[in-house]
Amino acid sequence: INTFIGLYSANLIPLRVVLASLTWVIYDYFETLEDEASGLALDERIRRRSFGIGKFAYLFIRYYTILLLVFDTVQVHIFAVPGVTSRQVCLIMDPTIRVVGAISLWAIEIVMQLRVYALFNCSRKVAIFNGALFTLSIAAFVVLLVRGSIGRAEIIADAMRFPLLGCPAINHGPGKWAQWIPATVFEVFLLGFVVYKSIGALSMRAHLKVRASLNEVLLGDNILYFFG
Repeated sequence: INTFIGLYSANLIPLRVVLASLTWVIYDYFETLEDEASGLALDERIRRRSFGIGKFAYLFIRYYTILLLVFDTVQVHIFAVPGVTSRQVCLIMDPTIRVVGAISLWAIEIVMQLRVYALFNCSRKVAIFNGALFTLSIAAFVVLLVRGSIGRAEIIADAMRFPLLGCPAINHGPGKWAQWIPATVFEVFLLGFVVYKSIGALSMRAHLKVRASLNEVLLGDNILYFFG
């Protein structure tokens, strides 16, 4: 009975957390909607074009995050209905959820790479280095995801006999804990580029006593992402 209580309690966590997350994201969306509209309109007037990679990346990350949380909320609460889930469904959804979540992270990392690329005066070497590391991090994630999916049927087999609210919240198994390490290592490298550039920018600004430049704004945003 202790096993059942532990699994049942673990399954209650996503049911509550996902609603709070969705509520916050929707609130933030409407709070910043006016800024989005004015920012996009200003960008269109300055560049005199309706679309670009920066605008696409911004809109993709913004709206994909909302759609991802809507998907999570619907999926978690539908699966909580008795009789909806099965072992096969749970085996399919586990890697699916991780991949759709990783897409959001990868999109942000692409934007961070573009910012680092701009900070280093469009250095081709920096772009190739970061692009190679980014590709390796995705490949490592996929390998760990596949490795973690192998044998998961046996891991959740005993838990499936309990009347749980959704799929068993069991996250241990081969490579499960390590799936996000490649992305973390890659972001540490990006952070290293940002810190290196920020040291030079801050020392120069202190020497010249001038206003913050565009590079410093980019550095501030990057550091806010890593530590905020």
